[in-house]
Amino acid sequence: MTAKMNRPLTTSDVEETKNMSTTMAAGHARARDVASRAAGRYSRYAEMFSRVYHETGSLEIALEVHDTLRAREGLAHAARPDLPERILEVVASLFGVSKRRLHERSRHRDVTSARYVAAWVLFRRHWTKAKIGVFFDLDHSTVIHGLRRVAGNTELLVAAHRAAQLLEDAERTT
Repeated sequence: MTAKMNRPLTTSDVEETKNMSTTMAAGHARARDVASRAAGRYSRYAEMFSRVYHETGSLEIALEVHDTLRAREGLAHAARPDLPERILEVVASLFGVSKRRLHERSRHRDVTSARYVAAWVLFRRHWTKAKIGVFFDLDHSTVIHGLRRVAGNTELLVAAHRAAQLLEDAERTT
């Protein structure tokens, strides 16, 4: 396996790789080297980069896909101050409870189920369990219990996926 380089990827690396006139084996070795530098600390994209490169034979296309994936992840993590409130609105409407009741210290099944589904959606949006606990004024272990309840209950899981789909649809139209 090629060791990772610490210098940033430059356009000269791309041009150098595109203009290589050596054998295919040498080209693949250079592509692996560039892939390891391109992936850098984003190593979860290294496999995607390698697969795209081998399918297309184009380093430029593989780098484009890599950069697009990183940009998409950045958008997903962008701070949206209204996100938790929008999630609560969607989940409250799915369960027929008021948004206000989701923040109350209620142990009624309809309220806890809605709260756990909202926690699941927030967790899927890269919120930590501790942050979700602070948001709902719950201990993080209660959040963990709720996430497990959603994962283990088909009806709650379907509701959670439906809430996530409704939010994604709303974001696309906005």
